[in-house]
Formats: sequence, structure tokens, C-alpha cells
Amino acid sequence: DSDQNDYNGQLVSLSLVGVETEGSTAVNASFPMVGATHTVNSTLAIGSLTIARGAFDPGSGLTKEIGTTGYIFSGLKLTAGTNEDVLVKAIQWDQSGSAALTDLANIKAVLDGVTYDVTSSDGKTYISKFGDGLKIEKGLTKEVHVKGDIAGGSARTVDFDLFRYSDIQVV
Repeated sequence: DSDQNDYNGQLVSLSLVGVETEGSTAVNASFPMVGATHTVNSTLAIGSLTIARGAFDPGSGLTKEIGTTGYIFSGLKLTAGTNEDVLVKAIQWDQSGSAALTDLANIKAVLDGVTYDVTSSDGKTYISKFGDGLKIEKGLTKEVHVKGDIAGGSARTVDFDLFRYSDIQVV
């Protein structure tokens, strides 16, 4: 819920009231176990990320020959909000075109000028991982794009997109 105004100032916590076990496993604890109490703040502003079409994005409907190498399939512009730095940890690119896994080769993601491996087991979902995360300082922008070689697939299409908010992992 993005509007917490009705809950502003309330105190909330999580409580564990019991544990069910299988067999005769004993649980040595006193219930309820209550976690830390927090005050709901409807005005707290935290880190955010805005995603837009990047400068490297080629657009749609382009025709490329089999054998084309290093072609940029899609590009994103990532802008951190003005409240906090963010770390980009991973991006899941969804390839919604008709190309098969064997039609593409050497798929890489480029973020902040550094090339990262991209993995796929089905030719439809490609994942780029950025280790502990790449920092985008608050208020600043970085470009990321996915590129690769067109190895086969005459009359096939390639379309790399983000379909869901969960396709990009940012903390």
C-alpha cells in the first residue's frame, strides 16, 4: 500500500505465537515471541529507481543479417531517486521474440562501461547479475544495455524487455 496516511503514528510489530513440528520434536521457547516495534511513518521517503528507454536502445522493427556481432538489442536508462543511493544487483531480460536459444550467442550486459555475462537456459529469460551491486548515486543516471551476436534464425525476431517490476533487483 503506497498510501500509509491512515496508519501514520501506529506502532507495529510481528509476533510468533507458536510452532508446529512433525513427530515428537520439542520446541524450547516462550510464546509469543515479539519482534521490534516500529512506528508507521507516512512521509518517509526512501530510495527509488526510475527506468526509461536508454540512449543505446535501437527501437523496434529493425532487420539484421545472420552473422551480425555485438548488436545492441535493448537499452535502459536507470535513474536513482534524490533520497538515497541504490545498488543494481540483477536484471532479468525477457526475450519475447521468436528467436530460439541457439539463434543468439555471446549475450552480454553492459553497465557503467563494464561487460557482464548473461545466462539463459531457455532462450526466453536472460539474467545478468552484478555481484554485490553497482551503485547509482542519488539523483544520477546510468545506462545499461544487452548485446550479442545473431547466430541463426532466418526471419526470426528478437525483443528484450522487462515485463515485471521484479525483473530488476535493486536495493
